Parts: sequence; structure tokens; C-alpha cells
Amino acid sequence: MLRLIWFLLGFLIGSWIGRPLKSSPSQAPASDASRAERLQSVQAPAVTTFAPVAGEPDDLTAIKGIGPAFVEKLKALGITTYADLAQQNPDLLAERFGGRPTAERIRRERWIEQAQAKREGQ
Repeated sequence: MLRLIWFLLGFLIGSWIGRPLKSSPSQAPASDASRAERLQSVQAPAVTTFAPVAGEPDDLTAIKGIGPAFVEKLKALGITTYADLAQQNPDLLAERFGGRPTAERIRRERWIEQAQAKREGQ
């Protein structure tokens, strides 16, 4: 019975802590249009485009940190080869993913650098 009480108490506290904060109208969340404007205003570095060698996708699961679920998301974004991934900016890629994985994770696991190394090793 005591465990049930502690469970309920923890659940209520967790629900209270995890609730969204109320914001004033001046701090309204950014709309999709303003988010798109911010993404367009960010200048991506100039990148050379590489054509796939045989037109077939590369095995992106060979990159540490990328599993089958992320490969499917990358395919949906049009990223199917090491060259495609090597061209990406971690911040913009995370934004296109919807925040999962984060840009920090992409940098920490060195997805871009691993893709560049795999592309050069082909």
C-alpha cells in the first residue's frame, strides 16, 4: 500500500514538473513560417555536390550512431549516400529531423566526418 502511495505521489510530481509552461502573448512560440525564414537566413557553407557512383544507396548503418530507423528518416529527406550525408550541416540536419537526433548528437557521434571518410574510402 505504501508503494502505491509513493508511486502516485511520484506520478503527480512528475506530471506537474513536465507540464508545459504558460507563456505570455509576447512570448508566443514561433510559427512554421518564421522558422522557415530563420532556416533560409542561415547561410550554409558552399558544398560540392557528388553524384552517386552507381546510383545505388550506400549502407548508412555502417556509420556509428545510425541505425535502421535513422536510415529510413534519412531516405525520406533524400539522403541515401555517404556523399549526401557528408554535405549536411548538423544544425540544419537536426532541424529537418525534427530535433531527434539533436545536432549535438550528430556532432558527438561524428556522422558527417564518418560519411566523408567513407566517401573518400570508396
